[in-house]
Amino acid sequence: MKRFKKSKGDKGQSLVELLVALALIVIIIVAVVGLSALSIKAAYFAKRQTMAKRYVEEAMEWLRAYKRDNWYNILNYRADTNLNNIDFCLNSLNFDSPGSCSSYSLGGVFKRELMLYKYDLGVGQKPKIKATVVVTWSDSAGNHITKVESIFSLTE
Repeated sequence: MKRFKKSKGDKGQSLVELLVALALIVIIIVAVVGLSALSIKAAYFAKRQTMAKRYVEEAMEWLRAYKRDNWYNILNYRADTNLNNIDFCLNSLNFDSPGSCSSYSLGGVFKRELMLYKYDLGVGQKPKIKATVVVTWSDSAGNHITKVESIFSLTE
């Protein structure tokens, strides 16, 4: 059997060079996986935030339409409680659920609440109602809130 002799100009890879190359490859792979995880988490949060904004605006539009036809009903909700403000759970877009929402039942992740506050401006002044719609959700990063406020008054 013939043996090949190593000449002085031939250099092979040493174990140290192989370990350095392997370490560089591992660092690159870990960085790519980490960036991918952050990207997925950011996309997930953006999707939830967009859905929360949609739910807030849907409730505010529903309330505006309800106000056009039922302004005095909204004022009566205020009178029935003898309080300046009252909360409603608006997961189903109706006034049948006074009080705060007890569960995240809107889309399985969100809960939507409405707070009404009546401004009594004095004699001869039209009453105004401040409406605040809040959508909350939780994820691994904590609790998140999306909120919109509007002032409603009687228009002739």
